[in-house]
Amino acid sequence: MIVMLSFMIVFTACGTRKSESLIFVNIPAEDAESEVKNWQPFMDYLSTALGKPVELLFVTDYAAATEALKYGHADIVRYGSSSYVLAEQEVDIIPIASIANDDGALMSYQSYIITRADSGIISLEGATFAYVDIGSTTGYLLPATYLKKNNIELGKVFYAGSHPAVIEAIKNGTVDAGAIASTRWVAAVEQGVIEADELHILWKSLLIPRGPMVVHADMPVELRQAITDALINAPPDIVAQCNLDSNRFGPAPPDVYEPIREAQRYLGLNE
Repeated sequence: MIVMLSFMIVFTACGTRKSESLIFVNIPAEDAESEVKNWQPFMDYLSTALGKPVELLFVTDYAAATEALKYGHADIVRYGSSSYVLAEQEVDIIPIASIANDDGALMSYQSYIITRADSGIISLEGATFAYVDIGSTTGYLLPATYLKKNNIELGKVFYAGSHPAVIEAIKNGTVDAGAIASTRWVAAVEQGVIEADELHILWKSLLIPRGPMVVHADMPVELRQAITDALINAPPDIVAQCNLDSNRFGPAPPDVYEPIREAQRYLGLNE
C-alpha cells in the first residue's frame, strides 16, 4: 500500500501503529503516480526479503519525514544529505545505506545554479531566486553557502518545494535563477522538459555523497541488520526501477557527511 501524506499533518505521540508492517518514508522526486510505479517493485522485494509487509509512505517535505520518524510513524526514511544531517539533530538515527556506484562506493552528485540561456544574467546580485527547500542539499544548502561566501545578495527568494518546480519557475520566467540537483537537470533534459540549450548552468558545486536511508537508533539490532542486508543485496534490476541513477546500494558511514555538517554550521543551521 502507498500513501501520500501532506506536510500539514501533525504527528503526535499519542497514536501507536497496530500494523506489523514496516513503513518506508520517501519524498517523491516526480509525480506520485510515477513514484508508485518506480518504487512498488522494490517494496515488494523488501517485503519478501524481510518476511513482513513494507509499505511506502510519501511525504511532501523533509520536515514531515523527520516527524514521522520521531513519533514512530516510520521505520526507514530516505533522506538527502542535508536533510539527514538536520534530522540527526532531532532524532537519534543511524544511516544504513545509500545509492552506490558499481564498485560499492557512494554515488556523488552536484548542486547547480541555473538561469534561462537567453536571460543574459552574469551576476546573481539582486536576482529573484528559487530554492527547493531549506532541507535540500543541492536545492538550498550548497548554493546558499556559495552565495554567502561570495557576499552575493539576492533579490526576492522563493521556496518552490521541488526540483522540477524550480526548473519550471526559471523556464517560465517567474524567477531569474534557482538551485537544483545535477541529477534533476539530467532527468529534465532526458524527459524533454527542457532542451539542453534552453537553460544555462551558472555555477556547479563540488561533488557530494548522495543521502542515506536511515532507521531509528532504538530499532532492534537484528532487524536493522536485516534491513541493511536486504538493501545492499537487492537485485540490481529492481533497484534500477526506483529511478535513482543507480542499480545498487552500499554502506553509508556517518563521517562521509561531515562536509555537509560544516556547511550547515557555516549557515547557522547546525548549532
